[in-house]
Amino acid sequence: MSGTQPANALTLSGTPRFDDDGLIPAICQDTVDGSVLMLAWMNADALERTLATRHAWFWSRSREELWEKGATSGNLLVVHDVRLDCDQDTLLVMVSPAGPACHTGARTCWGADAGPLLTRLASTIESRRGADPDSSYVARLLGADRSLAAGKVAEESAEVLAAAATARAEVAETRAAGAARGDAPRAAWAAPAVPALAGPLPSPTKGGASALLDDDSFWGLAAAPLSFDSGGAPGSFACALAAA
Repeated sequence: MSGTQPANALTLSGTPRFDDDGLIPAICQDTVDGSVLMLAWMNADALERTLATRHAWFWSRSREELWEKGATSGNLLVVHDVRLDCDQDTLLVMVSPAGPACHTGARTCWGADAGPLLTRLASTIESRRGADPDSSYVARLLGADRSLAAGKVAEESAEVLAAAATARAEVAETRAAGAARGDAPRAAWAAPAVPALAGPLPSPTKGGASALLDDDSFWGLAAAPLSFDSGGAPGSFACALAAA
């Protein structure tokens, strides 16, 4: 391609270093959950088309031709950003996939279970959707009123917050004991800071879910990213069932 770039064309910061064959590897990553979807090769023309059209284009080393991902299957990769690595010899392509990225039909070229934890969890939860509720607690949550899932999130959120506070105390105790022995200071894991809560944590078995939902500060901390709408993206529902 050549000529004036479209007004909405992406720009690339830096100058790509193509190899002796005029190619550069392009790693495609899901912009939402960070899954590495596939790796392919771009030449200068493929990179230019990708930036101009915001669809992923590559160079086929076997067919020796340009190809647009999803042109025949419909599984397009909509491109949001393209970045060079520190050596300028590898591209990171941030995309929204319209379908499976792998030609085998898998979500990624490394298998359906190669994504981040919550993505894998969402897949597991979806697989329980048609299970017998008598043998699967997740299936019961999926088929029940949303208040049941809300209560589960309230229960597990309270436990996580309590455990984080305990962990901080244990870390401080361990460091103090080490200092008393004369141990040299060393880097140590520390639990994240937890905002102070007024009063005891609410019990999910005694109206705890409603109490949390009415407490913007606590509910926002514990479940701001969560969605209980089982008709939405499975990843949003996964958090609600994380400990189920």
